[in-house]
Amino acid sequence: VSFGTTSHFAGIVMAKTAITLGTGASVNGRLFAQTAVTLESNIVTAPAVITNGVSLVGSAVVTGPFTASSGQVVNYTTGTITVPVSGSANFYRVKSSTALTITKFSISGGQFVITYN
Repeated sequence: VSFGTTSHFAGIVMAKTAITLGTGASVNGRLFAQTAVTLESNIVTAPAVITNGVSLVGSAVVTGPFTASSGQVVNYTTGTITVPVSGSANFYRVKSSTALTITKFSISGGQFVITYN
């Protein structure tokens, strides 16, 4: 995959072979290649990482009302939200300032754990 001189690309490039950026080309995203990524006076800006704006709200019934879940801990580094298991049924919603993908639910050490990316 080759990008011409002074071109701009936004997104993620995954290539089996090389990725080459011409002089002055810029990328807002990520570049992944099995062999090589060649840069010549380029700017590559990684996408923003979620560092705030995630919270968990819960309710005893699916229709709500939903309120902040007591004891929740959001870990932005690991992409997890933990909340103590209450012993009764709860319905949860993840509130976020940006779109998230929930990848896993689990219970560990008395904590309900939601993993996202």
